Amino acid sequence: MPSMPTSRNKNESEHSTTHSAVSEGTIIIRNKDNQKQDINELSHDTEQANNELKHIFNKQKEQDIIDQTQLVSEIGGETLTMLNHIDRIKAESKAKEAVEKKKVKTRD
Repeated sequence: MPSMPTSRNKNESEHSTTHSAVSEGTIIIRNKDNQKQDINELSHDTEQANNELKHIFNKQKEQDIIDQTQLVSEIGGETLTMLNHIDRIKAESKAKEAVEKKKVKTRD
């Protein structure tokens, strides 16, 4: 029986850049001699630090694809079962015909 695809090629892509920010509050510098950065230059805009990606994943769309794939797989499996059944019937019919022909020949 055919198996479901484990992945699909997608041309959709999104990207986002996350920036660091320090929320408002008191910053304690413990080693002032080695402090290189001016803390006044630190960003405090935590709201804009993380640019959220727009959702490109559509759960229902993906579920529909999975459902369709399963349906095609089931139909394929049922088709193979029917073809095997038809082949078995044909083989049994040929075997019966061969037996009948043999019986007729032995009578003659």
